[in-house]
Amino acid sequence: MLITQGERRAFTRLPVNCKVIFRHSENTKELQGRGLNLSGNGIMFVTPQQLPIGAELELNVLPTLPSLAPLTALVKVVRAEPSAEPNEFAVAGRIRQILG
Repeated sequence: MLITQGERRAFTRLPVNCKVIFRHSENTKELQGRGLNLSGNGIMFVTPQQLPIGAELELNVLPTLPSLAPLTALVKVVRAEPSAEPNEFAVAGRIRQILG
């Protein structure tokens, strides 16, 4: 969904609260997080892992509602910083390609 002219974002962010499974493009180890919001070209999630800016991830969003399909995408980390919770990092990623 596109936003109005006065706003800067190209797409509205929708809140989500679901499991996220991801791996670095060069690593096969699966890591986990929790999705916070999702838009037409980005995602914000929290994870105990500190991720470097520029990291390429294969990411799976697993919705809690059975009527919604999971999303698999290639994501590039554009921001990663400590979250409000201890031992947790908030990660913003740009969706580069939707795989399924």
